[in-house]
Amino acid sequence: EELNQDALATYRRIGDQVGVANVYNNLGVAYKNACQWDKAVRALTQARDLCEKLGLTRKLARTLNNLGIVYTKTREFDEAVTHLRRARRLVQQLGDTATLVSVLNSMGRALVQAGRYSQAEKYLLQARVLAEKHHLARSQALADEFLGDMMLEQGRFDEARENYESGLRKA
Repeated sequence: EELNQDALATYRRIGDQVGVANVYNNLGVAYKNACQWDKAVRALTQARDLCEKLGLTRKLARTLNNLGIVYTKTREFDEAVTHLRRARRLVQQLGDTATLVSVLNSMGRALVQAGRYSQAEKYLLQARVLAEKHHLARSQALADEFLGDMMLEQGRFDEARENYESGLRKA
């Protein structure tokens, strides 16, 4: 965190707003990984606002995905879905398949956590198909894992096991 704060001060001093946006996103991800949800939301919101102001569409989409993940972790599912839908639209416009698959997995995960299984399955299957088509093994494995989690929650034990095993083979 200290290094990010130093970088933030440096970018501000030299007037590099793109650098400031990057650091805020990095801080948000670090806070997310440390389960410091309030700090993550604050940092990612600052990154989002700067990305919007500067027209940094690709960075904005990734920041919105990170916000969606944080809101899923805090069980604020409507907020998560709102951010993830916006991220999905942006990456589709950009033609950024790798980020699209990540957003679809995030959306599926949020919807599983919210108990909206039919919607979740749609997004996770779409993520898996795109990941397979574009040889994104890690994203494929995540889609399988998240599908397995959903099926386990629904009592679909054999299907859950198949998805978990499929994900492990791809990981």
